[in-house]
Amino acid sequence: MKSFLKILIFTFIVFLFNKTVLSQSNSSNNQTSDSTKKNSEIMPQFPGGTNALIEFINKKIKYPPKAVRKRIEGTVYVRFIINTMGEAVNFEIVSPVKLGYGLEEAAIEVLKKMPKWSPGLINNKPVDVTMSIPITFKVKN
Repeated sequence: MKSFLKILIFTFIVFLFNKTVLSQSNSSNNQTSDSTKKNSEIMPQFPGGTNALIEFINKKIKYPPKAVRKRIEGTVYVRFIINTMGEAVNFEIVSPVKLGYGLEEAAIEVLKKMPKWSPGLINNKPVDVTMSIPITFKVKN
């Protein structure tokens, strides 16, 4: 099935699109709500970096056969949290348009298989960080 598949990941927005840091801190100058901060000192890191993340997704993702047969293509945006333990949790589709045919489920499924990340840090303390990743599905001709 991979011969029909070309997955493109736009890494230039992997860590820039919708990042939010969640913290238990009560300081008010960087807070957007009771437990949310606007940025972190150190963002979470996938083991091996961004290129390793791209390679992981390309190797592990499964293009749903029905989507391939119907030639359904597009980008699925997934938001999730890298918690203080480095685990990816709370996956949510944030795409403006639902592609269907199992593409959203395939995107979440591959991200659930990710190994632990290095967590984000503020004042050398791990914090929960919201991340978003676009995954583009394209059927090869």
